[in-house]
Amino acid sequence: MNILRSHPHISGQIRFAWRFLFGCGLAFCGFALPRPAVAAPPGPVDAWTQLTLPGQAAGDYFQSIVVDPVNPGTLITACGNNDARKIKWYRSTDYGDTWTLINNTAMNGNPWGFSIDPNPARDPATLPTLYSPAGYGSLGIWKSTDGAVNWTRLTAADAAYVPYNPYGVTDAYHTAILPDDPPNHLLVTYHYGFKNNPANEGGFGESWDGGQNWVIHPPPDGIGNSHYVLPISATTWCVISQDPNMGIWRTTTAGRIGGTLAKKYRDGVISTSAWTKVEASHSHAHGSYTPVKIGNAWYSPGYSNSEGGIWKSTDDGATWTALVPGYYWASPPNAPFMNKNATGLAATDQYIYSNTFVGPELARAPRSNDAQWIRNYTATPAALQGFGGNPMGNTSTKHPSGYWLVFMATSNGVWRYVEPLGNSTTTISVAPTLVTVTAGATQQFTATVSGSANTGVTWTVQEGSAGGTVNSTGLYTAAATAGTYHVVATSVADGAQSAVATITISGIIPPNSAIITITVTVNDIVLRIPALPLLPYFLNPT
Repeated sequence: MNILRSHPHISGQIRFAWRFLFGCGLAFCGFALPRPAVAAPPGPVDAWTQLTLPGQAAGDYFQSIVVDPVNPGTLITACGNNDARKIKWYRSTDYGDTWTLINNTAMNGNPWGFSIDPNPARDPATLPTLYSPAGYGSLGIWKSTDGAVNWTRLTAADAAYVPYNPYGVTDAYHTAILPDDPPNHLLVTYHYGFKNNPANEGGFGESWDGGQNWVIHPPPDGIGNSHYVLPISATTWCVISQDPNMGIWRTTTAGRIGGTLAKKYRDGVISTSAWTKVEASHSHAHGSYTPVKIGNAWYSPGYSNSEGGIWKSTDDGATWTALVPGYYWASPPNAPFMNKNATGLAATDQYIYSNTFVGPELARAPRSNDAQWIRNYTATPAALQGFGGNPMGNTSTKHPSGYWLVFMATSNGVWRYVEPLGNSTTTISVAPTLVTVTAGATQQFTATVSGSANTGVTWTVQEGSAGGTVNSTGLYTAAATAGTYHVVATSVADGAQSAVATITISGIIPPNSAIITITVTVNDIVLRIPALPLLPYFLNPT
């Protein structure tokens, strides 16, 4: 039986569908797809802005500032002073927009080189563990397991350091968490020198159980004191003193001779001969020294009487290169300026940022040319001028809007810079781009990311649940209400890059009906045109 002749109303529907497809449907090939607006940045773009922290008082010198590695919108910072005032710990969970004063412990002094658990596999719902010194105040080594709210002094460290304390109390400086077993494997440096050391040089304390037990590493001759640690690996460590021209020292055997790598050399013997001086003149500029690692490259800020300001290593700290040779930082195209005593570094997709110890002077270099440091890439706020005497810690994170944020902790509060959006190399497309479906139907979308090793995407419905749902694989389920909706695929590598598919949902189809659907694909456009339901008579003509 010829269905079209026997049922002229069906014939009319199908002819209409074909006329629609090839008459006006092809016009969709040139249809300009709507693109969702990029979310607004959290502050003025290309400018440093001072953030408001509750309870901040005169003389509160902010030291380090860190981003929670599993919660990119969570930052922690702290302030103190040499006058032994109570240390204030602050946390932000909205990329620095608002801050909460969170500490509950009578911990006084300076939170110089505090560290946060770097484990990227930590449950984001679990608050991070942190370790901190308390210089010129409570002293000792302190630990928090609830994101810096409460702190406990590690008395086992005090006991281990007794033979080495010249003043009868543990004077810690940098509490570094090593990468092999975070947050349990620690290397802690000493402020000033060990007891009875004629050169006033300081050694290191090591714990691999979160501070319950400790071993002490005496300092080799010439290593200096008040070190910061570059935690290359479980057994390879670099340390940098604040003493001028002490250079960078390195061990690849966890400060021991003998032993085996399988046991992280703990079956060996702690020895000063396990250390080698690998760079001659690099020192850090006190306080909140902040290195940064990009790929296999370590960047270290500091100062020297003869060269540098920022050093680079691409071989796990075995060799180092001064990125800007000479005592003055030429910063093309700017004139030479102050002594290159850089304190902190932070990196984004486009740039490496730095600042100097006094002034401050702000500079950055493109990651594609890390020797081309540009001074004053933006105006230095007047409120920062004259407040560079205290070291400045740096960090960075990417906002959901796609903008990179750079933070700086200073003796005049915490500051944030919003980096302008650059020419991203990441592109994304989605297929199909146009579909028509019935209410409640499903449609599979796919996304293709180019220009980034990270090809992950997130899927959303632009209109929210009213427009249907889409799962993590791009499978869309249409809403129950007819209309036009949009599915958005957003690049994980670059949140500013997204692609949109437009969905038209036709009216609800009566139940218990048969449907003829015509599907035509033209230039990646899929149109599904449902014909009128066939009556039960047609399904069962008898």
